[in-house]
Amino acid sequence: NAHHHEQTLLVDVSNPRAVRVAKTFSPPAPLRYPHDYSRTPKGTRLVGFLRSEGPSPGPGETTSPGNYGGIAEYTADGVLLRTARAGTHGSKPIRPYAFAFLPDLDRVVVTSAPMMESTSADVVQIYRYSDFTLLKTLDLLPGRLADGREVAGSQRAGFGPRVLPDGSVFLNAYGCAFYRLSDIGSDNPRLDTVFALDSPEVSGPEHIRGSCGIPIVFEHYWLMPAGQLHAVVVIDIRNPAAPREVSRLPTPATFNPHWLARDPRSNRVVLGAELGGEEGFYVLRFDAQAGRLSFDSTLNGEGQAGYLSLRNQAWPHGATGPAWGHAALFLPQ
Repeated sequence: NAHHHEQTLLVDVSNPRAVRVAKTFSPPAPLRYPHDYSRTPKGTRLVGFLRSEGPSPGPGETTSPGNYGGIAEYTADGVLLRTARAGTHGSKPIRPYAFAFLPDLDRVVVTSAPMMESTSADVVQIYRYSDFTLLKTLDLLPGRLADGREVAGSQRAGFGPRVLPDGSVFLNAYGCAFYRLSDIGSDNPRLDTVFALDSPEVSGPEHIRGSCGIPIVFEHYWLMPAGQLHAVVVIDIRNPAAPREVSRLPTPATFNPHWLARDPRSNRVVLGAELGGEEGFYVLRFDAQAGRLSFDSTLNGEGQAGYLSLRNQAWPHGATGPAWGHAALFLPQ
């Protein structure tokens, strides 16, 4: 995803020390700005596009092109198979962000969130996978704290949906409300607001509080990077209808946690940042028995346990300064 350049890159990582770009391609018209990619069980890729040609239907938004986005499916080697448009909800454009795929139900759940745009609908959509027919668009509602207080704005920007063992989909909003979507294969799927994290209020409609980013599910825990809290929050979702926070791992105030990915062969996870702190990553360890994260003590960058610095690397293409890392994955060896 070369988002700003509107390009998709297929990167050959068979030799991790000499990766190469094998292919690039542009969005299918009228869709613009690819963002999220999800692998299906049959090996194809679902891709979300945040915009399309034309002005935004959102009142006062001047982003151009800024029309509502859509979804597409590609073969693994980048051949376009089909597309669908997401439409609007009220006067707000829907900007497809991330996917949860339920092949046994013939359903795809898609969230909506902005990147460089100033308006988007705070919804989750359900498509029938076999023909890309849009079946439902459901509103995200503000979350509430344990004492019942509503967290205004916590419903903004549906983000990371994950399929749970019970067949429901659990998701967070970037504003740090949490939801459980169930009965997904029925004519009346149910979306419950089940949890929220408190966070500092923000000013202006273009800003979103909380900054709850890309989560992972580790056994019966939801690991949630929360940028504005400068922490990774561990949430017990053994009962996804009644989640509870069990611990937090604070990060330095200069690091805004955003992205998590798991090593499938160990208890390691890698943590990336956004909007500050992208000059490095943290590698963490998760103790699933205690429900606690810690910094990996086998690494020590710039005097920080678990830290991998990108500031003083020797790059193959020359001395171009620190890398700006956003996301990372573990590669099988």
